[in-house]
Amino acid sequence: MTTKVNVVEAYSLFAWIHSYILRFIEDNGIAHNHEEKADIAIPFSCVPIASIARNLLSTAFPEFDKSTIQDDWEARPLLLEFRSLPQRLKWPIQLDALPEHGIPQIINCDANFIKVLELLLGALVQSRMREGYIRDILSLENNLQVNLMTIIDRNLQDSNARTAETGESHDEDVIRVGTCNKDQPHDYDDITIKALETEFSSKEVLARLKRENQLLKEENVYLGVSIEKSRREEKTWRIAHDKLQEAMDEMKLDSDVQLLKKERQIRSLYEDQITTLRNELTEVQLKSREQCNLMQQISSLQDEVDLLRPAAERTGKAEITIIKFKAKIEELNHGKEKMHLLESSNESLRNRVMELETEMEKAKSLQRRLSEAKNATTTANVRVSELKVQLSMKSAEADYLLTENETLRNSLKEAQSMLNQSTTMANEAVNVYEQESAAVDMLMSEYNPEISEKIARLEHENQELGKRVKNESSENLEKLLDQLDDTNRLKALFEQKYHQSKDEFAVTSAAKFICEQQLAEWKMTCAMQNEELLQQRYRCEELSVEIRNAQAENTFQREEVVNCEAKIEEMLMELEKRSQACHFISKSFEESKCAYSQMQWTLSNRIDMQLEELNTLKCRHQQLSQRHKMLQLSHESLSKCAHDQKVCIHRLEMENANLIDKARDRSVKLQIANQSVDKSEMLVNDLENHVCKQQILLMFSSERIDEMAFTMNVNRNILMMSIEDLRSLLAWRQEQQQNQLQVSDREIRDWRRRYRVLRESMQVREGKLLVEFETMSRVFSIKLTRMEETSMEQCHARIEAQEERIVALLKNQLSSFADVKGKTQDVSRRIENLQQEKNDASEKLCEQLLLNDQIRYKQQSLEILNQTTRECLQMATEDAETLAYDLVLLRDDRRMHQLAIENGRKQYLNLEEKLKLLKVSARSIAKEKENLTHQIQRLQTQFDASEHTVTTLESKLIRLERERSHFTGASDQKRHIDDEKVSITADLSMQVKLLSAELKRAQEEALNGSEIGKASLPSADSESSVNEKEANGAKLDYSQLLERLETVRKTEGSKRREILLFNATLLQTQHQLMEKNKVLCQEIQQVNERLNRALLENERNQQRWEVSALQCGSDTVPSALGKRKLMEQDEKARELKGIVSTNCTKKKKTLFAQNKEWIESVSNTATKPSECTQQ
Repeated sequence: MTTKVNVVEAYSLFAWIHSYILRFIEDNGIAHNHEEKADIAIPFSCVPIASIARNLLSTAFPEFDKSTIQDDWEARPLLLEFRSLPQRLKWPIQLDALPEHGIPQIINCDANFIKVLELLLGALVQSRMREGYIRDILSLENNLQVNLMTIIDRNLQDSNARTAETGESHDEDVIRVGTCNKDQPHDYDDITIKALETEFSSKEVLARLKRENQLLKEENVYLGVSIEKSRREEKTWRIAHDKLQEAMDEMKLDSDVQLLKKERQIRSLYEDQITTLRNELTEVQLKSREQCNLMQQISSLQDEVDLLRPAAERTGKAEITIIKFKAKIEELNHGKEKMHLLESSNESLRNRVMELETEMEKAKSLQRRLSEAKNATTTANVRVSELKVQLSMKSAEADYLLTENETLRNSLKEAQSMLNQSTTMANEAVNVYEQESAAVDMLMSEYNPEISEKIARLEHENQELGKRVKNESSENLEKLLDQLDDTNRLKALFEQKYHQSKDEFAVTSAAKFICEQQLAEWKMTCAMQNEELLQQRYRCEELSVEIRNAQAENTFQREEVVNCEAKIEEMLMELEKRSQACHFISKSFEESKCAYSQMQWTLSNRIDMQLEELNTLKCRHQQLSQRHKMLQLSHESLSKCAHDQKVCIHRLEMENANLIDKARDRSVKLQIANQSVDKSEMLVNDLENHVCKQQILLMFSSERIDEMAFTMNVNRNILMMSIEDLRSLLAWRQEQQQNQLQVSDREIRDWRRRYRVLRESMQVREGKLLVEFETMSRVFSIKLTRMEETSMEQCHARIEAQEERIVALLKNQLSSFADVKGKTQDVSRRIENLQQEKNDASEKLCEQLLLNDQIRYKQQSLEILNQTTRECLQMATEDAETLAYDLVLLRDDRRMHQLAIENGRKQYLNLEEKLKLLKVSARSIAKEKENLTHQIQRLQTQFDASEHTVTTLESKLIRLERERSHFTGASDQKRHIDDEKVSITADLSMQVKLLSAELKRAQEEALNGSEIGKASLPSADSESSVNEKEANGAKLDYSQLLERLETVRKTEGSKRREILLFNATLLQTQHQLMEKNKVLCQEIQQVNERLNRALLENERNQQRWEVSALQCGSDTVPSALGKRKLMEQDEKARELKGIVSTNCTKKKKTLFAQNKEWIESVSNTATKPSECTQQ
């Protein structure tokens, strides 16, 4: 008989051990769903209390090994493995969560198990680690603490008695186990009883179970460690994900602000440019008004033309041709072509004049001679004008040279005054220079011999022509000369006005051309921006339409799913009772699937991070290459500076050599001239003092040279230090890149290793799942064999449906495993791509090393150049020392004092010039350094801007990728929903088939019953007919409902398609209309331009006509021609206006008709969407 249990003490013991159970679950990562589903009764054998007790004892008593504890426990029947206690002792426990502690409520409990817990509590309290366990007890409520203390006191009192009666307790425990087995009800399964008998009887089974338990423990430990790692990684990745989301939000805000700023800047620039263009247009209009004023001034000159009417009779035709050529000149833009046209017009005029003169009957010979004289005079005039221009240019040059000579004379006078104070020989040198300058002035004042020859030749020709003309009639010559004078005067006036108008026209045309270019550029930019904005709008509209469609589809699908769920819930209430057995398998599989998906997600994230790191490495490599190029450019500029320094030094040496030669020549001359000065000793003393002063000055100059050399060396050292720093930076960055590549290699190896481990674990899990599936199938087969005898045919059909569903689920899981394998293959491909990118990066590093070697070679060449400059400076210092030594020697020789003084002066001046040149070179080097620094800063700013643009582009790419992933996720969800719909429809169809089969069977049974009851009772016929009618009516109602559902689905799908097609047609029509509007706007602009041109031409023609009418006066021929041309032009302009207006009206009509047709079609499609689908 089972002993009664004190419920209060049992409750306190379970509350005490419940905390240790939770700790064990958290440490080993065992999934516990007690709190989630408290209503489901789960056997207590799922909790490994034996292992918890062993761990507690091993921590409390570290002197004993686990093996001894296990052997001790196995020796006692009370302390067997606690997983087998519920089966052996028939101890069912229902886990219902209590509101206060979440501890399982005790309904029926075994006294042996409670005694074991009491002994464990007493052992832990008596151990060395009892302080921690007492704290755990004190953390409970007061009532529980009191109960536990009573249990501990009772165990301590009975401890001595238990030690004496160990053998007797062993026998009593065995008898209790037997009695418990006898007292169990017969309804319990026979399988558990057989398993218990085998476990107690055979030791081999126990050993096998021990091994399996050890393997399971190891697997649990390994899984717990991996789960802990995955959890930590999940936490880190979540934190990083949150940070990235915050950064992305900030970047979005920054990008939006920048876009707004850019838009405002562009608008402000656009408005400023529009204002500038408007101002320019106003300026052009003012200039055109000024030109109109000039035209009015031209009309005021008609009075002068009236005086010249007799000459206009002969020159009327020439003026007509000139007007024609003016029109042509206005159309032409190049000056050369205009000059050619003018020459051809002049030649035609001359030929026509010759023809008119030949028609004269009285003076044919005079006209021929006059034509020859005219040709000669015109050529002579042209040559004279050219010579005058040349003379003016030469006179300007002569004036410039005279001014330069005057400045030179002033400088020479100043030099003379300085030299007169120093020596008397300077006056002679000044005289020599004056004589030379006088000779130069004489040469410059003469004419150019070529010009003088041309003038003489022209004078000779004029004399010959005069002699020829004297022989002819003087009257005709006087008349012709008068006419020529008049024509020349008019020609000069006309040419002046023509050149003025030409210059003004050129200026206006250039300004107009510039304005047109700017307008064209801004129009292009505005058009590009408008196109981009329109494209963005279209994209946004398309996305919004797609999102709306997706939302509508999602809402419709959700409604359908809700309706289906409402209908299916009633059908699934019966199936939930049978699905509890399969629930544990699905949970384990889902947990494994979630773990695998998490690992896959972590793998993909890490691979993406590695790809991003490789991209950053590439960007850094590009940055290093750019900086390397900048260093190369700086080295090249420095090499150029060094080369320029060499050239300057060489020039200075050449100049010094020339100056020394000149000084020697002059010293020889001065030795001869200065023999009389040797007698004066006072002068010698003064000169000695002067020489001492110059020595002091030379010392000071040498010190300055040393300082300049020191500064140059310091600058060179600074440059070398900067170059060394750049080298160290390059080496450091190369080392960083190599380290990063090594780290990436290690990570790739680790990922491969993990991939192999995951593959092996997945294979093991597949095997386990297959084994579990086989076991479950066996269990189901056993249960089905038992249930066939007791259950009905309907239950049998339902169980078969459940088995088919489980098989389908397992098949889907296997297919998911196949997909996982495919994804692992993709991961391996990505790893291969990463290796290829690594190889490319190594090749780029090799190229960069070669470039670094080239830089080193160039730096060595720069060092060589610096050494040469140092040697040149040392030579200069040695020359200065030799000069000082020469001055010391010259003290003893009195005759050579003046020569030494002059040489010293010259050398001092040369040294000063050298110093100046060195200062200039140093300043130039400093300026070049500043320029280099500015260039480096600019490049850094450009580089920062490029980095900013790269970051913005990367953020945009990340956004696009996220949007793509979002859309792909949405599409996957849609597919998942469609698959669920398909599965639901399949289940419904199966259920319908089953119901139809059941109805058929019921009908058959009813028919059989009716046939049997016809003979016995006539009333049975009526009842069977009623049953048949009800069955048929139910069947028909159910089939009609299904048919209605299918028709509703079909109609809704067709409506959706029609709406989509209608939206597509609307979008197409909108695009077409936009394109048509663009084309029409362009055509309208062209038409407006043509109209403006025609109006301008009309205005010009009217002005010309008025001018020609005023100029011609009584002449009928030119006025008639001009009027005819103007009339023709007016008619052409009117025709153009009529054509343009008709075209515009036609286009407007066609557009209105097209828009009207489109609106009608849209209205028709809105009312009848099915017609659109048919079209």
